[in-house]
Amino acid sequence: MEYNFENLKEIIKLTDILDAAVMLMYQLVPVGRGCAVKDATLDLNTNEELIEYLLAEQKYVPFIVETVAAPQYWPYLLEKKDINNNFCLRLAEKVFHGCSAGRGLVYIKSNGDVWPCPFLEISAGNLRQKPFNEIWYKSEIFLNLRNRANLLKGKCGNCRYIDVCGGCRGRAMVLTGDYMGEDKMCFIKK
Repeated sequence: MEYNFENLKEIIKLTDILDAAVMLMYQLVPVGRGCAVKDATLDLNTNEELIEYLLAEQKYVPFIVETVAAPQYWPYLLEKKDINNNFCLRLAEKVFHGCSAGRGLVYIKSNGDVWPCPFLEISAGNLRQKPFNEIWYKSEIFLNLRNRANLLKGKCGNCRYIDVCGGCRGRAMVLTGDYMGEDKMCFIKK
């Protein structure tokens, strides 16, 4: 994103011209092919600037801007728009669940490995050895991710937005070596 941050306005304009219903805005998580361009990862200030820009643009476009690997979008909206009261937070917790790795999303590789998401390169099991239901319901990795409110560490573990956000678990793994560690790219609790 660092390489194309300045082109975002044109990308949004093109999305509008194409009459798309949703624009998925992926933030770089330096895993897989992303390792080759990891220096394009946004710093904290640019990350916050990006989210602020997307929030501002969302008011004027007819499509939904959906951030991927940027669960801080919704807590930032609550904070910045001063709608951060208990009712709104409880409502947001029902609608937005933050990082969906291992909670509502899986990534199944061609070799049968089941990852919590494409950005979290750890196998919870292999479909050639265990049925999917067993992996989904009994894997320690998936159980930990579903219990993140009690297990996250660092600033993510102490954040009031743990249920709305929870940080990007793939980014936490890359930057801390622990998928339950803090998302160091989060600017909510600097």
